[in-house]
Amino acid sequence: MWRDRRGNVAMITALMMVVIMGLIGGAVDFARYSTLRMEMDSAVEAAVLAAASLTQERDPESVVSEFLDSQVSLERYSSDISFDVTSHDSGTGSKTITVSANGTINTFFLSLLGVDELEVVSEATASQSTNDLEIALVLDVSGSMGGSKISNLRDAAVDFIEEIYDNSEPDSVSMSIIPFAASVNISPIFNDYAYEWTSANVDPDASEYNIGYNVPYGTFRFSGSHASHCIELHDDDFGTFEQLPYRGRAQIRYSDTYSDSTFCPGDDRAVMFNSKSESDLKAKIMTLYANGNTAINEGALWGAYALSPHWRGDLGGDDLDRPHDFVGATAKVLVIMTDGEMVQGNRVRIGEGERCVSSFFGWCLRWENNPDSTQRVRDNGRWYDDVDDDTASAQLKRVCDVAKENNILVYTIGFDINSGGDSDHLLEYCATASSYYFFVEGLDINSAFEDIAASLNALRIIG
Repeated sequence: MWRDRRGNVAMITALMMVVIMGLIGGAVDFARYSTLRMEMDSAVEAAVLAAASLTQERDPESVVSEFLDSQVSLERYSSDISFDVTSHDSGTGSKTITVSANGTINTFFLSLLGVDELEVVSEATASQSTNDLEIALVLDVSGSMGGSKISNLRDAAVDFIEEIYDNSEPDSVSMSIIPFAASVNISPIFNDYAYEWTSANVDPDASEYNIGYNVPYGTFRFSGSHASHCIELHDDDFGTFEQLPYRGRAQIRYSDTYSDSTFCPGDDRAVMFNSKSESDLKAKIMTLYANGNTAINEGALWGAYALSPHWRGDLGGDDLDRPHDFVGATAKVLVIMTDGEMVQGNRVRIGEGERCVSSFFGWCLRWENNPDSTQRVRDNGRWYDDVDDDTASAQLKRVCDVAKENNILVYTIGFDINSGGDSDHLLEYCATASSYYFFVEGLDINSAFEDIAASLNALRIIG
C-alpha cells in the first residue's frame, strides 16, 4: 500500500483547487483595483489642477471634494474616500497644491487567501506661477489681410489678451503690439532714432525729387502726407539686439503716386510698446486695418527689440524697468503672425544699386546700374538663403536665431498661407520648436491664439 500511488493526481488537484481559484479570483480583484486606481488618479490630477489655478477663488478642499464626488465611483468603495490637501500660496503669483486621496475596496476572491480589502491611493502635485511675462505680438496688417482675415485677427488677438490677463497677477505682464505692413511705424520713439535734417530742403517739388533721380543723404525732408515715422534699417541691425538701430534717415515717400502699400503704415497703425493695460491693448487691436506690403523681417526685428533689455527705459510704456534681463524670472514671448509671402516696399537705398530709367505712373518698368545713392526695391531673397545674405528672408532668419539664443520663446502663425511656400518654411524655421508653429487653414486663427495662451498659462503636474 505504501508504494501504491493511484489517485494522487485527483487528490493533489483537489488540494490545489483552492489556491488556483484564489489566484484566478485575485486577478479579477486586481483588475478591478487597477480600474479604480486609474479613475482615482484622473480625478486627483483634475482636482489638483483646478485647485492650483491662480484664478481659483474657492478653497482647495471644496474643489478637491467636488471632483472626487463627481468623478470617482464611490459606490464601489467599502469606505468613504478620504483626502488631504497641502497648499502653499506665496501671495506673489505662485501657488502649489498637493492632494493625496485614498479609499478601500472589499475583495471577492483574495479573501480566500486572507486578503479582505485593498487600499486605493493616489497623490499629485500641481503648481502655477505667474513669473513676469513679456509678450510681443507681431501682427501682419498688409493688404492681403483684408476682409474676414483682419476681422478674425482682431477677435482672436483680443481673446488672447483677455486670456493672458485673466490668468495673471496684476503688474506681472507687459505686452507690445507690433503691426507691420511694408514697414513698421515707430512714431512713439521715432524722434529718438531718426536723424534730424536741420538744413534739408523741406517738401521739394517733383522736379527736384522724383523717381530715377539720385538722392544724396540729408538733402530732402518731407512733412504732412509725405512724412514718415518708419526708419530705414541697416542689414547690421538684424544680427544683434545689443545695439540700437542704424541711425539712417526716415523712410520717405518719393512720389505722390506711391501709396502706403509701398511705404510706411500711418500713425494709426504705429507700434504700442510695453503696455500693462488690458483695455489699452484691446483698443489698439481693434483699430488695426489691412493695407500695404509684407515686411515680416522688420516686424520680427521690432518685436525682438520690444523684448530686449538693451532697450530698457527707451521704449516708453507703462514700466521703464522693462524689458527685463534675458536670464531671470521673466518669460519672454515673441509671436509672429503673417498670412503671406515677404513683399518689401520700395525704399530709398543708400549706396551702389540701380536706378529707374523708365516708369509708368510711379511704377518702375526698367532699371539700370547706378553707382550713386538711388531708389530701388530691397531684395527679398528666399527662405533657404544664407543668413549672411543681405535679403529680407535672411534677415528674418537672423532675428529668429538671435531671439532663440537669448531664450525668447518664438511662436509663429501661418494664417492661410501656401503650404510649402517661403513663409511656411520661414515660420517653421523661426519657431522655437515644431509645436510652436501653427499652420492655420481657413479663417480659424482663434484656435492658434487659444493654444498659445493655454501654453503660456499651462499648469504643470510636477509630482
